[in-house]
Amino acid sequence: MQTIEWLTVAVVLATVLGPLITWLVMKRQFASKRLSYTYEIVPLLNSDADLARDLKVFYKDEELPQPALLTLTISNTGHTAIEMAEVIVQLPGPTYLIPGDFLEMPPGYLHLWDIDRTDAEECTIRFKHINPKQVARVRLLMDEIPNGAPLVSCPMANVQCVRGTPVSVGMLAEFVVKAVAPQLLRI
Repeated sequence: MQTIEWLTVAVVLATVLGPLITWLVMKRQFASKRLSYTYEIVPLLNSDADLARDLKVFYKDEELPQPALLTLTISNTGHTAIEMAEVIVQLPGPTYLIPGDFLEMPPGYLHLWDIDRTDAEECTIRFKHINPKQVARVRLLMDEIPNGAPLVSCPMANVQCVRGTPVSVGMLAEFVVKAVAPQLLRI
């Protein structure tokens, strides 16, 4: 074969293989399943000693010494819906974790999202279905503020679960977002 024939074969192969390889890479990238989470821990009783002495919080006849709320925001940041996802929340040390509720649950999702206590320091959040860019806000009760950060994981092999960073916006940006797309502020 001459040089021109080799060049023709190379151009034909590049023309056929280029779009095929691009399609395979894009298919894998757009089919990514990824859950991101952020959390906030807020004590129920502030440092006011009189209030803490007068107000007692009980769960199943057991007093919670320093009750606190763990608000967990989980969002599907991938490009496809995730079916039958489980997110496990574990607290370090002897801090008890008590299932709470979902804040701002979307209509029709009452039977699709659930929270179960699987251990004294562990709860499992189950999503039968969570759409891309959909956000679930979960509130859990703790008997005290834990010594370390909660461990959040998803045992599904094809789903990444990563800690996100909360975004803070200025007053002007918040006003513009409220006017143009108020649903973005919930994210």
